Amino acid sequence: SRNQEIPSSYLVNILISLKAKGIIKTNRGPHGGYELARKPEDITIFDIVEVLEGPFELAACLEDEKNCSRGSTCVSMGVWTKVQKAQGDVLRGITINDLVEETQNLYSPDFSI
Repeated sequence: SRNQEIPSSYLVNILISLKAKGIIKTNRGPHGGYELARKPEDITIFDIVEVLEGPFELAACLEDEKNCSRGSTCVSMGVWTKVQKAQGDVLRGITINDLVEETQNLYSPDFSI
């Protein structure tokens, strides 16, 4: 929490939510703590964001067409549907494993001369 400047009470709430959705699990005992409940390549950024932020809805009408008085005559609904799908596809295409590998590449020593 200190390294990421996240209040520990907020981090605890995040961990509770992730555990409830089966993304992480807890281990008790002197060497206990939190660990991933699934392989890092099986957990997408979409999974995590959905747990923390709820369903992705860029506009209320995408959640339920009843929220839009224009219904089928609304041109922008098609645009927002495409944007939302593209956003979801990108986030589903990035896994925890991808982030780990990218971090390792960023911080790996370079001994080239």
